[in-house]
Amino acid sequence: MLKLLLFTMFSYALLFAQTYEEAKTAFTNGNVMQAHSIWLKLANTGDAKSQRALGNLYSMDLKEIPLDYKKSFMWYQKAAIQGDAAAQTNLATFYIRGFGVKKNPDEARRWYLKAAIQNDPEAMYNLALIYHKGIGIKADRKEALKWLEAAAQLGHAQSQYDLGVVYFDETSAAKDFQQARSWFSRAAEQGHSGAENYLGVMYLSGIGVKKDPGEARHWFLKAAKQNNPEAMSNLAIFYFKGIGVKADEKEARKWLEAAAQLGHVKSQYNLGNIYLNGIGVAKDFQKARLLFLRAAERGHSGAENYLGLMYLHGDGVKKDENRAYGWFKKAALKDYSLAQLNIGLMYYHGRGLKQDKKQAASWLKKASENGNEQAAEMLKEL
Repeated sequence: MLKLLLFTMFSYALLFAQTYEEAKTAFTNGNVMQAHSIWLKLANTGDAKSQRALGNLYSMDLKEIPLDYKKSFMWYQKAAIQGDAAAQTNLATFYIRGFGVKKNPDEARRWYLKAAIQNDPEAMYNLALIYHKGIGIKADRKEALKWLEAAAQLGHAQSQYDLGVVYFDETSAAKDFQQARSWFSRAAEQGHSGAENYLGVMYLSGIGVKKDPGEARHWFLKAAKQNNPEAMSNLAIFYFKGIGVKADEKEARKWLEAAAQLGHVKSQYNLGNIYLNGIGVAKDFQKARLLFLRAAERGHSGAENYLGLMYLHGDGVKKDENRAYGWFKKAALKDYSLAQLNIGLMYYHGRGLKQDKKQAASWLKKASENGNEQAAEMLKEL
């Protein structure tokens, strides 16, 4: 009778025991504390998946559970020791970034390797990054490519994209446009916007594929709908130039505005140029200046040069030749020939600077060497 009673109690305990999946469902439905309670009970019995889940919870900075990297590290470590590959990968990432533990690239590499041996593609990808960048170890391109391809073969979209970039790079010994297209296509199938944009570039330019503006636009549009600013910028070019579509400056500006809002420097510069020169819109010096400033903050030489011109001529700002020279100098020191020409002209005419033909010739020479024909013609007169 006692044995029967114990068996019955044990059976009921099993029947009503809460599972990992039940906790996962609770979390998905927004019942964070219920999920935490279930996972904690299971984790304390040694369930590795639940230990990893707790590690995830403490790293999310949720309203119900504040960010706690030390607790997160502890639970990841418990699961990792039991061989949970995803936990091993997360633990390695904590060692790389110093979350809840002192940074330790060697330990990170050791745990990534454990997970990679279990065919965890995220671990493989991170190993590729470690060998590519030489994090805590001598950089090894061959080893990096080995792990990158291994992750890509397992369907890791970012690895497929990165591998495509490797094969697309014309300066690379591994250049192979067919391979590039293949890997970009596989990443694009998973919705990787960077890969979609690259496919657009390939079809637009006829690199590794037959030139097809319609197909290029198709891929740019897919990427742009995922807020890829490079693709938005490329779509703007389509509409400005009327490539495979009717030219539409309004549609072009729409895509440039969207890309600029996302911090795309080239689009900020191009949009600034549109407002400065009134291309299809009324001139707006204030908008132009703000856009150039945003691009210049990111080191765009063309934007720096335009800001110099605005201060030199007083376009939308108080004329200030000293500030003009400052902006020209920023761009000129990066070998931007138009800025070098403008400094040469300032010295030549003594505008904002003491007239100095020797200095003028020096800057004009720099501009000429960087391909500026106007500077080359002026040098002949000096």
